[in-house]
Amino acid sequence: MCDQFPKECTRKTKNSIVQVEENGRKFLIKNKSKKQFCVVKIDGCYPISGIKCDYLIYYPEKEICMFIELKGKDLKHAVAQLTATIKALSKSCKSIEAYAVLSATPKINTALQNEIRNLRNQGIRFDSKNGEYCRNF
Repeated sequence: MCDQFPKECTRKTKNSIVQVEENGRKFLIKNKSKKQFCVVKIDGCYPISGIKCDYLIYYPEKEICMFIELKGKDLKHAVAQLTATIKALSKSCKSIEAYAVLSATPKINTALQNEIRNLRNQGIRFDSKNGEYCRNF
């Protein structure tokens, strides 16, 4: 799957820490066994129209796609960006995860809870956190 993305948007890595960061918000993977990951910059690089999330990190060994949005405090818009990108790019994924890393704690209303529940009902692992999110492999 890594090869389906433009080379200028993709980097392959086996680093012990795989990280994406914007404006003080970070998503990182602790990669103890130094497995290969593909980091794809979506927003501002990958040519899909409409709203989109910031990054896709792909773990080829288990065909896991992790969609990441590094956002201010607008969780509703982050969920919309993640959902749109998942619809456009998740066909080759066996497992889908979506993460929103925010700068502030959002207000969550019933409509937003329903959107998050809808993601989870599709078998998508969703989580959000302020500042930094760490995923272990």
